[in-house]
Amino acid sequence: MRCRGSWIRWIALTGLFALLSSAPALAGSPKAPGMKPGMKPPPGPAKKMKVLAFVTGQTYGILKIQFLDAKGTPTKAPDGGTMTYRTNVTKPRKGGKPMTAAKWKPKDKVYVFTGLAPRQRYVCPPRSYWIRVWVKVGRKRFSAFKRTKFNCL
Repeated sequence: MRCRGSWIRWIALTGLFALLSSAPALAGSPKAPGMKPGMKPPPGPAKKMKVLAFVTGQTYGILKIQFLDAKGTPTKAPDGGTMTYRTNVTKPRKGGKPMTAAKWKPKDKVYVFTGLAPRQRYVCPPRSYWIRVWVKVGRKRFSAFKRTKFNCL
């Protein structure tokens, strides 16, 4: 009797192990509808924002911002909203624009604002300038900060 029970237990454990080892293969199907195996899932909704570049000259001002999802993958911003900024280099030192004024660059996955307030004075290193940017879309709020050194003019 004792031998027979251990064989049955061994067969049951082997079958359970085989079933559990095949479960990840069955669960590996794509989660999003219409996705083929091996494709990356699309980025999720924006969770944070960062300033990639802030360049000012005497006749221009360019700001590049990027939105990231929870995994850090670049994604598009929510529709609508406004961008406001504060800086220590231009006069006026603060301003804002609607997000519709930004140009979306799909290759770099960034939003580019042009026509911000230009720099009004000559400066030389080791001076640095900074910009703090806020984007408000409904109840969502994003903020980012960037510090840059001047090129001597």
